[in-house]
Amino acid sequence: METESKKAVAQNLQTPEEMDGLLIMKVEEEDFTWRQDTCLQRSDPLRQELCRQLFRQFCYQDSPGPREALSRLQELCRQWLQPETHSKEQILELLVLEQFLAILPGELQSWIREHYPESGEEAVTILEDLERGTEEALLQAPAHEHGQEILRRKVASQEPALSVQFQSVETKNLYGSSEPQLLLDCEMAYFKKDEEILDHLFSLPDNEEDSEEECDEDASQELTRLVVPTAHSEGRNRNTDMVVENEEAADVAEERVEAEGGAHDEREGNEGEWCEDVSYFDSLTTSLQHHAKVYPDLTNTDTEVDYFLSLFTEEILETIKDQTNLYATQERTRRYRGQEIRKSTENWQPTSVEEIKAFIAVHILMGIHVLPELRHYWSSDPLLGLSSVPDFMTKARFKKLTENIHCNDNSKAVPKGEPGYDRLHKLRPIINALNSRLKEVYMPSSVMAIDESMVPFKCRSSIKQYMPIKPIKRGYKVWCLADSQTGFVSQFDIYCGKKGIDSDSSLSLGESVVLGLCHSWYHSHRLIAFSNYFTSYHLMKSMNERGLYAVGTVRATRKGLPDMLRRKDNLQHGEFRFRTKGCVSAIKWQDNKPVTILSTFHNPKDITIVKRKNKDGSTTVIPCPKAVAEYNAIMGGVDHFNQRRERCAIGRRSLKWWHRLLYFLIDLGIVNSFIMWNCNHGGKCDQLSFRLALIRQLTVGQKRKKRGRPSFLARNKPGVSGVPDDVRIQQYAAQEGAPENAFKFPRRPPVTPEMAHR
Repeated sequence: METESKKAVAQNLQTPEEMDGLLIMKVEEEDFTWRQDTCLQRSDPLRQELCRQLFRQFCYQDSPGPREALSRLQELCRQWLQPETHSKEQILELLVLEQFLAILPGELQSWIREHYPESGEEAVTILEDLERGTEEALLQAPAHEHGQEILRRKVASQEPALSVQFQSVETKNLYGSSEPQLLLDCEMAYFKKDEEILDHLFSLPDNEEDSEEECDEDASQELTRLVVPTAHSEGRNRNTDMVVENEEAADVAEERVEAEGGAHDEREGNEGEWCEDVSYFDSLTTSLQHHAKVYPDLTNTDTEVDYFLSLFTEEILETIKDQTNLYATQERTRRYRGQEIRKSTENWQPTSVEEIKAFIAVHILMGIHVLPELRHYWSSDPLLGLSSVPDFMTKARFKKLTENIHCNDNSKAVPKGEPGYDRLHKLRPIINALNSRLKEVYMPSSVMAIDESMVPFKCRSSIKQYMPIKPIKRGYKVWCLADSQTGFVSQFDIYCGKKGIDSDSSLSLGESVVLGLCHSWYHSHRLIAFSNYFTSYHLMKSMNERGLYAVGTVRATRKGLPDMLRRKDNLQHGEFRFRTKGCVSAIKWQDNKPVTILSTFHNPKDITIVKRKNKDGSTTVIPCPKAVAEYNAIMGGVDHFNQRRERCAIGRRSLKWWHRLLYFLIDLGIVNSFIMWNCNHGGKCDQLSFRLALIRQLTVGQKRKKRGRPSFLARNKPGVSGVPDDVRIQQYAAQEGAPENAFKFPRRPPVTPEMAHR
C-alpha cells in the first residue's frame, strides 16, 4: 500500500516548468472562453433584433408552399422570443415593447432600436433622456458593452490578432453549429455600420432546398469578406485595422455599392458568377424550323379507323384479347379448387379482336351520349335508350367484358416490396407499345411543352394524387410531352410517386420527368417549355448539354439562382432585369406580379410588346421580354390535348382502379389520331364527326340479330301494362284503317221515366 501511495504522489508531482505551462494554458483557455461568452452576451440584443426583423419581414413568396411558410414563421418566432430561456412574463414584455415601438414615429423608432432596449421601461427611459436633450443620453450605451469595448482595445494592443480562418475553425469545433460563429463574426466586425451588417445578414440564403452546410459556407464567406483586410492593406498593422472608425467603413461600403443592387449584385458575382454578359446568346444562330407532319404511312385516302389503328395497333388489340381470355380461364379454374369465383366468368365465351373493337366503340358512344346509369343505354324507351348500342352488343356481354377485360398476365406480376415491382403492371404492355408508336407515326414541330394531364378518380389507389388547389383535386397524374402547335402528345408517363421513378439518384423529380420524356428528341435542337414545378438551373444546363433548348418559369427560392430574382425591387409595370450564367439567362419581369423565368434560347435583351387591360376596361401596351411572350405561346400544348380529350371523354365509373387509365389511353389514341387526320386533310373535320365515323368503322360486321319484344314490358304483373298509355294509344291510332274516334268513349244515353220504372 505504501508503495502504491508513493507512486500516485510521484505521478501527481510536476516540475515547475510543467506547472507554469499548465497555468498559462488554463489562463489562455479561460480568457478565450470568457471573451467568447462576453461576445455572445454583447451580440444577444443584435441577434434578437435580427430575428425580430426576419420574423416581421417574412413574406409568403419566400417559401415554396403554405406549410413551409408556417414552419418558417414558427421557427423565426421561436428564435426571436426564445421560449426555452424566457418566461411568459418576459415574452409578454417583448411583445408589449414591439407594439410600443410600432406606434412611435419613424425617427424615434430608429433611435430607440439603435440602443436595443430589452423592456418597455428601458425604451421609456431612453425617450425621456432624449427629450431632456442631455448629451449623456445620446451617447449612452449598456455598461457591459462599454466594458467589452475597453477590454477589446486593451487585448488588441497587447496580444497578436488571430486570423479569421483560425477563429472560424475553433469556434465551430466548440459549438458544433454556425450560429455562434455568425455572432462572433458580427462582434469582430463591430466597426461596420449596423445597417450594413443587417443588409448582409438578411441577404443570406433562405431557400429551404439549400443544405445547412451551404448556408453556413455562404455566411462564413460573406462575413469573412467584411473582416479580412484587402491586399493593399496587408502591410498595415492588423490591430489598427480592427479598430477602423465608422467614417472609413462608410467610405469602403460606398465604393462597393453598385448602381442597381449594391452589395447584393457583388455577392451574386462572387457566389454564382451571374452577370449581364449576353455574348453567348448573341452568337446563337439556330432557328426553329421543324414543322409538324405525319409520316407517309398515313395519307389522306386512309379512313378514320386506319389513323386510330396506327396508334392503337392490331398488336395492342391482340394483347387485350389474349389477356382477357386468359384471365377468364384463370378465374374459372378456381372453381375446381373450391375457391369462390365471380359470376362474370360463368358461361364465358372467348372474345375476339372484332368484339374488342366493338367494345371500344360502345365506350366512345357512351362518352358522347352520357346517361345516368349503364342499363339506360339498353332501354327500349325512345326518350332514354340508344337503339344503336343494343345492335352492337348485349348488356350482359358488355358487363362480362368490362369485368374480365385485362391487358397483362397477373401471374407474372412481381410482388410488392421485391425488386422490379411495377405498380402499373396491369397496363405496362399497352403503355410501352403506345409510347413507341407515338414516336413512329408523327414528327412534332420545333416547339413542345411538358405539363400534367389529370385523370379523375376518387376510389382507393396507391398512385392516386390529391392536389387541393387544382380543378381536378383527386386522380391520376400523367406527365405529357405535347406539340405546342397541334397538341399531339408525343410521349407520356403515368406518375406513380417518387418511389416509382427509376432514375439517377442525383436528379430531382422534375429533372427525371423532363429528361425521361425528352429522351427520344436529344440533339434535335427543339425548344421545350415547362412550368416552375420542373425548372431549375441544373435542369436547364442538362438540357443544353443534350442538344435541347429550354424555357420555363422558375421559383425564385430554387438553388443556384441569382439574388436578383428573390430581391423585392420596386419595378414599374413592364420593367425587367436579367442575369446570365453561361448558357442560362434569368429574367425578372414586372407584370401585375413579378414573373421569373429561365431560358437557354432567348436573348434576355430581346423585347416585344404585349397588351394589358386596365381596371377601367381600357387597353395599354407594355414592353415584355421575348422569352416571356414565347413561353406563354408555347406552354399550351398539353392544355390543347386536355381540352379535346375532355370534350367527349370516355368516363364510365369503375371499381377497378386501372380501368380509368385504360380509358385515358383510348382517349389519347383517339385525340392523336384526330390531330393526324386534320394534318393530312387541312383541318376540315371536327372531333365529334371524327368519333362518330370511328364508331361506325369499328363496328362493321357487329350487327346482331333483331331483338324480340321490348325488354321493359312487365308481362308478369297482371293488370299492369308495360307500355305507357300515351305511347300505346299513339301507336295504335297511327295504323291504317283505324277510325278517327277509335279512342273516344261513347256517352251513356239519358235516363228516361220509362227506363227508371223498369
